[in-house]
Amino acid sequence: MDLTKELRIGKFKVVRRLGRGGMGAVYEAFDTSLHRRVAIKTLLAQELAGDESRRRFEREARETSLLRSPHTVQVFDFGVTQKGDLYYVMEHLEGKTLWQLPRQSYTTMIRLLHTWTIIISKPPGPGPDHHSTLWLGMSKPIRESAYI
Repeated sequence: MDLTKELRIGKFKVVRRLGRGGMGAVYEAFDTSLHRRVAIKTLLAQELAGDESRRRFEREARETSLLRSPHTVQVFDFGVTQKGDLYYVMEHLEGKTLWQLPRQSYTTMIRLLHTWTIIISKPPGPGPDHHSTLWLGMSKPIRESAYI
């Protein structure tokens, strides 16, 4: 799904695509009611995405919205477009991508991701299918000197 062609989802005016991954894309948008920049994450290829992908995307939005940390983004909204595509709206952050970090920062990032996996992976039910993990796209930048 390319939201730049829709230009608007409810009160959000899509400005441009910021990035794309294997399962989704993130767009910069403007919240016309609160007058602030936001980011909208979508699930790609809705017509090809099965029920499990849709459930995982919904769970990601819900669980991310519950996180309270200076290192995670805040989720503002979740919904379905008129075409039936899933999306959620989060705070827009300025910063560098992982690939723009200096090479020595990779070690810090790997340690951080390992720590997040330990902290955020939680088994609410039996079996490995019930684990949930935080996606890298939900993280805020940290200082190089931050303790991990």
